[in-house]
Order: sequence, then C-alpha cells, then structure tokens
Amino acid sequence: MRKLLVYIVTIFLFTFCSFISTQHESLSNPTELVTLAFHQNLDELEILVEELNSTAQNYYIEKQDLIDLKGALSNARNSYKKVEFLLDYLDRELSTKYLNGAPLPKVEEHVAKIVIQKPIGLQTLDELIYIDSEKEEIKDIAKTLLKHVRKGKTYLKERNIEDRYIFEAARYGILRVFTLGVTGFDTPGSSNGITESIISFEIIKKTLAYYQSQNNNVVCPLGTKVIRTFDNAIQYMEANNNFDTFNRLIFHKAYISILYRDILLWQKELGIELQTEVDHTNKPHNYMSESIFDLDFLNATYYTQIAQEDLYKEEIISLEKTLFYDPILSKDLKMSCASCHNPNQGFTDELPKSRTSNSSGTTKRHSPTLLNSAYYGQYFWDMREYDLVRQVKHVVHDNLEFNIDFLDLADRLKTSEDYLALFKNAYGERDKYQISPWSISNSIAAYVTSLSSWNSPFDEYMKGNSKDLSESAKRGFNLFMGKAACGTCHFAPSFSGIVPPFYQDSESEVLGVTMTFDTIHPVLDTDLGRISNGRVRDQVDFFSRSFKTATVRNAAITPPYMHNGSLNTLQELMHFYNKGGGAGLGLNVPHQTLSDNPLNLTNTEMTDIISFMESLTDTVGMTSVVTELPGFRNNEKWNDRKIGY
Repeated sequence: MRKLLVYIVTIFLFTFCSFISTQHESLSNPTELVTLAFHQNLDELEILVEELNSTAQNYYIEKQDLIDLKGALSNARNSYKKVEFLLDYLDRELSTKYLNGAPLPKVEEHVAKIVIQKPIGLQTLDELIYIDSEKEEIKDIAKTLLKHVRKGKTYLKERNIEDRYIFEAARYGILRVFTLGVTGFDTPGSSNGITESIISFEIIKKTLAYYQSQNNNVVCPLGTKVIRTFDNAIQYMEANNNFDTFNRLIFHKAYISILYRDILLWQKELGIELQTEVDHTNKPHNYMSESIFDLDFLNATYYTQIAQEDLYKEEIISLEKTLFYDPILSKDLKMSCASCHNPNQGFTDELPKSRTSNSSGTTKRHSPTLLNSAYYGQYFWDMREYDLVRQVKHVVHDNLEFNIDFLDLADRLKTSEDYLALFKNAYGERDKYQISPWSISNSIAAYVTSLSSWNSPFDEYMKGNSKDLSESAKRGFNLFMGKAACGTCHFAPSFSGIVPPFYQDSESEVLGVTMTFDTIHPVLDTDLGRISNGRVRDQVDFFSRSFKTATVRNAAITPPYMHNGSLNTLQELMHFYNKGGGAGLGLNVPHQTLSDNPLNLTNTEMTDIISFMESLTDTVGMTSVVTELPGFRNNEKWNDRKIGY
C-alpha cells in the first residue's frame, strides 16, 4: 500500500511539473510568468498555513510538541517570504495588519468607534512560539491567520500585475530585507531573519530573471549584473548566517546599495514606466533616489503637507528665518522659537524641560531637536498632531509658550512695515493669507522643514563619498542594527520610528522611562504620554506612557534624552536600554514595547554604538541665524531689540 501511494504521488508530481513547464513555454512575457509563479506560491502558502493551523490545534491538545510547531511555523514563514515582496506591494493592509505585522495591538482605522485589534499574524506567532508559548493564543492566532490567507489569496489572484509593479516591489523588497529582515524585526522570537532574507532574495532574483532575455532575446548586460549581485548577496548571507556577527554594513555597501540602484537603472533601460511618470501623488520617499542614504530619499513635503514651492521660494525662506528668531511671536515679546530650539545647541535648549514664557517653572517635556523633525507622520512627543503647520499653532496658543491668540499675533505683525513687505513678497499671490494664522504657521513650519541633516560622516561613508569612518563606528552600526536591536525601532535611514519599507507610518514606544537615571532605586515617570494627548483614538491602555520614537541622528549634540530629559549622556542612555528599560529595572510597566530582557552588551559594545551615533552628527547650517530683526516701526524699544543667541 505504501509503495502504491509513493507511486501515485510521483506520477502526480511528474504530471503537474510537466503541465507547469508547458504553461511556462506557452507564456509570452515576464508578467505572465511572474503572475503564474506568484499564484503557485500563494497556493503553497495556503497549504503550509493549513499545516501550521493543524499543528497548532494539536499542540493545544498535546498531540504534537513544540518542535513540531516550530517546524510548521518555519515552513509557513519561509513560504510567506516567497510571496511577500509582491503581496506587500499589492495589498499593504493585508500584509501589515493580518499576515505579518508587528506583534503589537492596533486601533482599527476608518471605523466609527474604537476597536482594538489584538496582535495576529506570523510575527506574533514567531514571538509566542519561541518566547511565551501561550498555547491557547497560538491556537487562535493560527486559525485566524489561515482565514486571512484564504481571503487574501482570493483577492490577490484577481489583481493585475504590471511590469512597473514588479520592479517597484523588488526595490521595496530590497529595502525590507535590509531594514526589517537582517535586523531581526520580522523574527522577534526565532532570530531567523538572515535565513528568511535569503529566501526573499532568491524569489526577487528569480522574478527579475524573467526580464533578462528581452528585446529579441538579447541578454541585457545590466540585468545580468543584477542577477549576479543577487547570487553574490545570497552566497554572502549563506556563508555568514549568524545573527550576532552578520556584518550589515558590508552587506549594504556590497549588495543592498548596488541592487537598489541597478534595479532602477535596469527598469529605465527596459523602458518600463516609472512611478513618477504615472503616479503624481505625494509619496513618503523619492522613488528616483539611488540610495537609501541619499539626501532626497525621504520626501519632507509628504510628512509636513507643505507645498514644495513654499519650501524653496526665496521670499518665503527670508520670511521664515526671520520669524523663527523673532520674539515678536510671544505675548510678552521675550520668547522666540529659538528660545527652546537654539541652533548653537543643535536646535534644542539642552534643558531637561524647557522654560516657560511666564518664568513660573518648566514645560511638561524636553524640547527635542528640530533637525530632521519634519520627517514624522505625527508630531510632539505624544503624537497629538498630524500636521507640522498645526503643531506651530499649538505652540502659539499654549499659555506656557507663546501664550498669544493667533489673530492678535497677526494684528501685531501688521503694524510692522517690514513684516508687511516680507509677507507680501512671500505670499503676494494669496492676498487674503498675506498675514494670517495660516501664513505665519506655514512660514515657520517651512523653516523647520528646511532643517534637514543627511550629510553626516556615516551618510558620506555609506554613499561611497568618503572612506573616513572609524572601526568603532562600523562595529557600532552592526550592533545597532543587529544584536542591540536598536534598528528594530529606530529604522534606517532616518533612525527614527518611520516604518520601512514604505515609510508612511510613525511609531511610538513604551520604554518605562524613569524620573532620573537610577538603576538601583528607579522611579517610573508619571507622564502618561500618548494616551493623554486629547485624541480619542489614542485613549487606549497600550498607549499609556507611549512616546514618539525620535531620531538618533545628531544625538551626540542634543542632550539630554527621553521626553523628560532624564538621561544626561549617551552612556546613561545605553545603560538604560541595556538593562531592558523600566521593566528590566524591576518596575511595573504594563504594555512595555521594549523587551525587558537585558541586552547583555559589554562596555566596549556600548561604546561602539555611541561611536556610531556620533558619526550621525551633521552640523552644516546649524549656526546660520538672523540677528537683525524687523520689529515695530516707530517703536524705539522694539527697534533696539536684537536676538541674544
């Protein structure tokens, strides 16, 4: 009977493969071949998730053991990696919410009431199976995953796949491997990120290989180079498949940066339409950039919603710089934007909490640097605002800051002939907005947006413009993106909470921040953060003590750290994370998103990570300030005022 079964299976596989081979021969273009392979891989994913679900149900009733479950999970995850780069491009919501999103609860969007979605999907199973082993939860999530795979497969098989989609998805897939794959973000429990990245690269290579023999079967040299680079990258990962020692810096310079650039060049050479030619909507990043570390990789206008022409118009630049340094903005004429964001101090004030306008004490939180502050989906530490222009309005109205009504401020500016002229030059074609709450906010927000900082020694090294990067900084980058797990929250290239590979969303984290740096008798900070920001949809328990994940760019020149300025040095910062945050220090921190397990970094390793963060310092343009201010005409007291920085 067993021999008969083997014979039947063998005949079936031979017939099936012959059928597929015939189908391949009858297909005339790469998109048909890619579509067929994608559908086959979706079928395989469904089968292996069915097996995972069956194993999870048996594990729950103790008919199968943990080894069986880990094997079933590995098979399902490996199968998912074969469809991920296209699936993620074609249906981002399916991938990030239901199949392979971060193992964190979420608030459902676009519904009338607050609905909490519990963590589900392959990432969550990876964490549960390898760390927590919660049998009932594993059983339920596996069942839910199968439902979403089946539903998603039905939809995806109806999607039309175009040449442009394939090349764009391939480039996003490259970014995903570098930022989420080899960093361990995708595999929080098993740490199988490098093995899975090999599978991702193999399928992207196989997909693009269909385009090698185009143009009357003439092999494209650039296509050959791309395929060869994929082969070399795969060999590198196979030979260095150790998560803690994997050299991510070499991996990027030798393979990621070349593939990301050359796939775009190949797309152009083949005459395949580019994203910028057919889709003119504002995107988070510039598809035409050739490196993740290019100056224009991220698109500031997407995040700030400030028109491109308002960022670079000379007349607006002149106005916005003047307003930023002018105490005319505050009710008592004593405080300017630069009071808390001094360019000589990295656009911070170096205080744990900033001084208030009425000198009665301090504000609630630390003033973060404005350098690269435009590149977030949400603003303020508690993420209460989605618009940089509206953030300015908060500062103007706040009784601890400028403490002035916007209409009163506009009337004040109108009494100055200098400002009347500046606003007319800047916004002359928009008469009713020449001096208004909108034009005031827009101009200041435009100046903040201009404070970009992407030419650090590290950036120059990664772009190949410089060989000057210390060995300590190189080791620190590999630790940051690997063993220390910093890069799973501070994502490249912004090293903030903007989530790759599409860079649309910003994350916040619960770290268990303490009142002061005290590892012996720590006291949990009382600031509740995001849950108390006034937004109804953020009033959920897992946002308690949650704060925006800020960039570590320029961290070396912008102390102190955390929302409350409780950590004074990068050494203190590293020790806090090395201990596992507040929960790792023994505090009760519900919903802490930072692992409470110690990182077990040595002092040398922490020093190396600090060296890497120091290499992210870019001081170009920081000391360019306005010292001569317009002020009020016919007001001797005001005319004599000069900014004191």
